[in-house]
Amino acid sequence: MPSFTVVRVVAGDDGQSRFEDAAPPLDEVRPGLGVGGVEAAAGVGFRRFAPGFASDFHPTALRELAVVLSGSAEYEVASGERRTLHPGDAIRLEDTHGVGHRSRNRGEGERVMLVVALPG
Repeated sequence: MPSFTVVRVVAGDDGQSRFEDAAPPLDEVRPGLGVGGVEAAAGVGFRRFAPGFASDFHPTALRELAVVLSGSAEYEVASGERRTLHPGDAIRLEDTHGVGHRSRNRGEGERVMLVVALPG
């Protein structure tokens, strides 16, 4: 069954953040239905980023999986590499130390994200 990609932001031993692409495995439990990637969550919430929002580099306070619900975001890691996310795209932030990442809204509107806090 075809999969999808989740963008990951991780930090190496040197504290430099980088992107990785991960394709969660899905098992076809019946025709047309793939299930997989289930793991524990510490909490679920939403974030609203006002039009024009932009952050400085920072490590994430906790590991989280976030899904863009509306608007678009650009994430940047220590190397200067950037990724743009649109509604339906997911990012897993695991850069809890080091330089971290930064993000900004793309376009003129606000961005809304569903955020799942991950344990550990």
